Amino acid sequence: MRRCILYCLLGILVAMPGLGQTAQPFIKIGNYEITLGMSADKVLASLRQDYTLMPLHEDTPVREWFVSAGKNAETLTLGSIYVKGNIVVGVDHVLLDREVDTSQDMFDALFAASSKLSDEARNTCVVTRWTAYLPAPTSLSKAVVYLNCGTYRISLLRNEFKTADGKAHDAYLAREELGTTD
Repeated sequence: MRRCILYCLLGILVAMPGLGQTAQPFIKIGNYEITLGMSADKVLASLRQDYTLMPLHEDTPVREWFVSAGKNAETLTLGSIYVKGNIVVGVDHVLLDREVDTSQDMFDALFAASSKLSDEARNTCVVTRWTAYLPAPTSLSKAVVYLNCGTYRISLLRNEFKTADGKAHDAYLAREELGTTD
C-alpha cells in the first residue's frame, strides 16, 4: 500500500511539468492578466479603469497602446498592448512597477521573471546579448540581455550616457514580452 502511494505521488510530480506547459502564458499589468487572443476592446476597457492608455501607430496592421500608471501622461509607462483587428497579439510590461535604480531592483526583477518561467514550465530559453555605442557628444552605450522562451521573452537593458555638462548617468530597464511586440 505504501509503495502504491509512493508511486502515485511520484507519478503526479513527474506529470506536473508536462501539465504546466499547456497553460496559456499571460502577462499581468496590475490586477489584469492578459493573454494572447483576448478581445482587445475588453482588455483596453478594463485597463482604462486604473491606467492611462495612449494609442500609437493607429494606421498600421498591428496597433500599439501605451499603458501608464495614473491618469497623468508624465508617469511611468508600465507596458504596451499590441492589437490586430480586435485581438490582442502581444503585450509587454516592465517587471517592476517602478524605476529600476539599484542592482537589487534588477536582481528582484530577474528573480521574479525566472520564478515565472519555472512556474509555467518554460525552462527552455535562448539567451542573446548585444551592445551598441554612439560617440560624443552624448556618449550613449546600450547593453541588452535577451532571454527568448518561445512566445514569452525577458529583456534586461542598461543605458549609460553623458549629459551635455559631462555627468555620467545609468538607466536600467527589465521587461517581459508576450507575442508580437515589434
